[in-house]
Amino acid sequence: IAVLRGLSADYMAMLLAHELTHAYLYSHGYAVESMGVVVEEGLCELVSYLWMSSSGQRHKSNYKFWCWQMSTGTDQIYHKGYSLARAGFDYFAQLLGPAHALPALLQFLKATNTFPRGLPSSLSSGLMGHRE
Repeated sequence: IAVLRGLSADYMAMLLAHELTHAYLYSHGYAVESMGVVVEEGLCELVSYLWMSSSGQRHKSNYKFWCWQMSTGTDQIYHKGYSLARAGFDYFAQLLGPAHALPALLQFLKATNTFPRGLPSSLSSGLMGHRE
């Protein structure tokens, strides 16, 4: 992963969260070739957003702009992927609680190579067992 000079620390961290998610997928055996670029980039954008949300960036104007750009963009890969990833994350957050949403989404993604659009009852039953 290469990072350009001259980026703000916040933007660099956001990019690293995105790029490290790519590395995570490859190093943990996800079938990246099968999931497609929209799903892969969407997950990476989601992780970048989650980092921004949890790292104290909320008070900064850059945070607000990046979140607005992610949620209102028109890009057919990054925006569409983020929207699908966010919907899956929100689904699992509602089902299992926010702390379990990303692990559940990753588990679902590894099993199906896509984001949820309604869970099969057998999978949701298995996931419910992981709730603390």
